[in-house]
Amino acid sequence: MLGYAQRLLYLAEEARLAMSPEQQPGRLSIGAMESTAAARLPALLSKYHSRWPQVGLEISIGTSRSLVDDVERGHLDCVFVADSSFPGTRDPRPKFAARGLRATRAYREDLLLVLPPNHPTVNRPTDLRIKTLAAFSDGCAYRNVLEQWLGITGLETGGGWKVTELVSYHAILASVAAGSCFALCPRSILDLQCVPMDICAQKFATIDTYLVAQASYESSAYKELLQFLQTAMYSEPGGTNN
Repeated sequence: MLGYAQRLLYLAEEARLAMSPEQQPGRLSIGAMESTAAARLPALLSKYHSRWPQVGLEISIGTSRSLVDDVERGHLDCVFVADSSFPGTRDPRPKFAARGLRATRAYREDLLLVLPPNHPTVNRPTDLRIKTLAAFSDGCAYRNVLEQWLGITGLETGGGWKVTELVSYHAILASVAAGSCFALCPRSILDLQCVPMDICAQKFATIDTYLVAQASYESSAYKELLQFLQTAMYSEPGGTNN
């Protein structure tokens, strides 16, 4: 029922814009985490561009923290980010609202703990045979989730853990395959690999990605992006954007 109602709203908006071409927007600046930009945005933005080719899309890549800061300061219109709280501990949307931001759930990501070849199953941090975590720079939500699990707080790497900061998932996965570190990686990124990698991967957590914008921000381009997201969410089995 919700999916049918959402489709009606989509068609109504489509008809309104078709009758009022002057209201169709010309630009939308979007920020995203590297994993979202690589695995999620190409299909979404391809469909978006096919529907609204006159909209100029500008894409920026960053960590969740830096992207939220950019949208809060008005440097970006909207951003795809993950919450840095450990999954299931709280709903992050009130935290965004307290900063004058509106967050809409966009995607649900399975995070995998990726380990060197032949590493045994890990149930707790003490099961890890290596002490180096490969991750993006501080401000990455996935890094923060893993550090919480390891017991790393702030800038202190207690327990002998070390962090190697890398700039891409290709570099992170290559380092894991070489046996020098472990990491967290979205399943959607591993699914993109053309050649199977000699690593071990196990389910770690499920975490949500949100589309975040200033609560007061309104534009036809942004509303259309929300429509695409909501249609995609409702089309998935059991999907919802609540």
